Amino acid sequence: MTSSQHKWSLVKAVVLARAIGWTILILSSLLPAFDSSAALVLDRPFFSFLLRWDAFHFVHIAKEGYAYEHEFAFFPGTPSLMRFVSGLMAFFGLTSDNGFENLLVGGAIAGLASDTAIIVLYDLTNLIFESPSFAYLCSLLFLLSSSPATLRNAPYAEPFFAYFSFQGMLFCAKKRWILASMFFSAASIFRSNGVMLCIYLAWGILVQPIVSKPGPARISHIPVRTFVYCAALCTLPLLSLGYYQYYAYQSFCLPSPSRPWCSRTPPLVYTFVQAEYWNSGLFKYWTISQIPNFLLAAPVLILLFASSIYHAKNSLVLQFRLLLVGQPPLTRNTEPILQPAVAPYAIHAFVLSVTLLTSAHVQIALRLASSLPFTYWAAGNLWVRASRSEASDRNYGRWWTTWSIVWSLISLVLWSTFLPPA
Repeated sequence: MTSSQHKWSLVKAVVLARAIGWTILILSSLLPAFDSSAALVLDRPFFSFLLRWDAFHFVHIAKEGYAYEHEFAFFPGTPSLMRFVSGLMAFFGLTSDNGFENLLVGGAIAGLASDTAIIVLYDLTNLIFESPSFAYLCSLLFLLSSSPATLRNAPYAEPFFAYFSFQGMLFCAKKRWILASMFFSAASIFRSNGVMLCIYLAWGILVQPIVSKPGPARISHIPVRTFVYCAALCTLPLLSLGYYQYYAYQSFCLPSPSRPWCSRTPPLVYTFVQAEYWNSGLFKYWTISQIPNFLLAAPVLILLFASSIYHAKNSLVLQFRLLLVGQPPLTRNTEPILQPAVAPYAIHAFVLSVTLLTSAHVQIALRLASSLPFTYWAAGNLWVRASRSEASDRNYGRWWTTWSIVWSLISLVLWSTFLPPA
């Protein structure tokens, strides 16, 4: 199949996946909900399954702004989009007082972002690996994400973050650094982990030119203007975080400090809110009562840790050996996950996984992993290994896909009935 045929096939697969997902969500919404808050808030209960967990906060922020301190745990991208599009609807007289339009609009544009992201993922994968078939496989695996409700149906940050970060990565792969930085900046408006996207800029501008050349090399060989250029581009994704913090400081700390974080250096509302209201912090989530959440996140974290470490041992180390002593590898890597261009993606996945495992509510790994290309490349690599390896390796791809299908279906039911994980 050609790339255009692959993309047309993906469009049909997206339509089918969305039809199945919505059918499950609607039917599951007929079951008793664990929490009836959505039905109390909305006057149209048919779509109440969209209003779950963080969506409550996004809808409220879209309607009222950041009225409460704990709402600063949620970045402004999603509610701002909801408010903007709902404002257009209000211009034509389509309004209500209960946030229904915000909710429906948020779900619609989130779905559009997710559907577009799959095509960007295909283009990115095809460019990195030069394999349309592998790009097609990984894009299909994207439809079996570990958090289908938040990635494709609900007004959440994940679909927007996936789209903008995928676009930024694609422009990085094309060495169009300014456009990449702009898309990473857009992604950072939706999630705090957008600051990690600077890894791709730093790798492409500073590291890649060195490790791609055989023989000893020194960082001093890089012109100062290149460092300045890279620093400037990495600053752009931080600007949204800076403005967000400034807005919070203006709201709570002026004219006189009213909250404890106002007097800290630096006065960061986000870290305070995460610790104060969500009990996030180093090893704070490591309690016996949270073992079920660790088990839920285990498949995704195992895949990310195993694949990123596998890449580091069998590819990244060889790149730096080539850099230091000029010794090329004895054999050429044939597995997709071991290609040198995958290095920044593996590093990003490893750093994010460590952060989620040690300092966050670990179950959100199910959501955040769904917006990492490396997740689908690692899963796709399992199928590639299965086609080339001994019988002992042939089950891993099948096991992962089976788990993805089963968990996708179960998680949709859990979401619709307002049950964890959030």
